[in-house]
Amino acid sequence: MDPNRTSIKSKSKMQLDIKIVICTLGKRSAVTSAMLKIVKVVSGILGVIFWLSSFLVWHYYDAHRSATYLPEAGRIFPLNTHGSIVYLTTGEHYLLCGLMAAGVGFFLSTAVCYFLDRRRATMRNA
Repeated sequence: MDPNRTSIKSKSKMQLDIKIVICTLGKRSAVTSAMLKIVKVVSGILGVIFWLSSFLVWHYYDAHRSATYLPEAGRIFPLNTHGSIVYLTTGEHYLLCGLMAAGVGFFLSTAVCYFLDRRRATMRNA
């Protein structure tokens, strides 16, 4: 057996393996890019929904909650809207803060997905 002949076979096999890996990575990249786009759009929409709902809840609480501090009723958290102070219960307070935090969190995840997608596009073009 000629040692040069076997090395040519193994070189061609390695080149074939490398081509298969590159093709597989290209397909994964397309799938990942599509998933990233979906996540970006959905998280952006959810961010806007949560943020706007926090404004609606804030103004609802400002118009419909007690303006007196009532610790026996659990109204201990002040909500100040341009000088108009109302008091919220623990559940109302955490609902309002949770809506605002979810809005900010989804907005940040949208921003991260946007920058990852942009970075991926610049790496692909380079």
